[in-house]
Amino acid sequence: MSMGLKIIRIGTYLVLLIIIGFVMASRRPVLAEETPVAKIQTCEGEVNVLRSGGTKTPGEAGLPLFAGDCITTGKGGTAWFAFSDNKSRFKLAEHSVISIDELSGTRGSQDQPTLRLVLGYLKTICAKLGKRTSGLTLHTPTAVIGVRGTEFDTVASVDGTCVILVDEGAVELEVEERRVIIHEGNMADVNIEGKASLPVPAIPKQERDWSAWREKRIENLLANLPDMIPGFRNRFKRAVFRSKRFTTTVKQAAEDVRASILEVRLALSEGSSEKIGQARMRLRQQMPGFKKLVGKFRRAANRVRAMGSLSLRVQHHFAENKARFTVDEVAIIESNLSAILLKRRQLQNLYRSTIFNIKGTFRELRELKEASR
Repeated sequence: MSMGLKIIRIGTYLVLLIIIGFVMASRRPVLAEETPVAKIQTCEGEVNVLRSGGTKTPGEAGLPLFAGDCITTGKGGTAWFAFSDNKSRFKLAEHSVISIDELSGTRGSQDQPTLRLVLGYLKTICAKLGKRTSGLTLHTPTAVIGVRGTEFDTVASVDGTCVILVDEGAVELEVEERRVIIHEGNMADVNIEGKASLPVPAIPKQERDWSAWREKRIENLLANLPDMIPGFRNRFKRAVFRSKRFTTTVKQAAEDVRASILEVRLALSEGSSEKIGQARMRLRQQMPGFKKLVGKFRRAANRVRAMGSLSLRVQHHFAENKARFTVDEVAIIESNLSAILLKRRQLQNLYRSTIFNIKGTFRELRELKEASR
């Protein structure tokens, strides 16, 4: 078996490792959204859906998808799925992993669910909305894509690099707080450091070979691993520092909203129309800021999860190819991977507890609304 085929096979087994090691480990099977946000339209070959609670379901036409679900495809596996409003359709190709953000569908979230392409190929087809964005946000390991009603391809490789090709309409690419517009007939790539290239003419559809491209990216990852791993470790260190401050802010905002909800409940129990009005006004004044903060948290959480998934892929490929490195290179890589592991666990705990608080706050808001009817 050729090295290329071995690498592709490794990528297949890696799918479950990514999900189990980071995405699934960072979640609690509680407060799950009960309303489907999407459904599978058609599928062929090996397609599975991993639910947020940890169960695995074979993909099939008509299968509902919920916030927190993850679709994986194996050899020969493809799946078309669509959001509940039927404004957006997606094709996930073989050896790919995509998840629906677990805050999608939560009251106060964006118009459409947020998707995270962890690995592989995704075709996106959205309804045209002129100059307005569609409300759809697609995260890759290194970029955030805002959709303006379009048709485009996204490919995410095992080293975090991604390519976006726009066949119709336009997309807005956000990388490292910088925005790049990719218009119809153009493409751009984002490297592992989060730096985007300038848009260039897109590769014709008949010449696109994403399997070969991904294979080259794996080889590039291994060739540059000793040099890139210290910088990757520093990214995790910076992420932990920023996340500690930010998640503290989000948790405090959630506690403030909950305090206002309790105030409304107490006013309702007393039956004082004046107190009820004052308490409701304070809650209404808090909500726009809280929803905006939740939106920022969603984006931060997706970036952190992408980093975690990427670190697991690096760890896996290093273990499979350890013999190709010198003794000194092995020492450098292993020490940095150990440090990354500790930081990754810190990030998991930070974001897991914050998500728990956010979903609990929106649940209390729904319960208050129902009790007030």
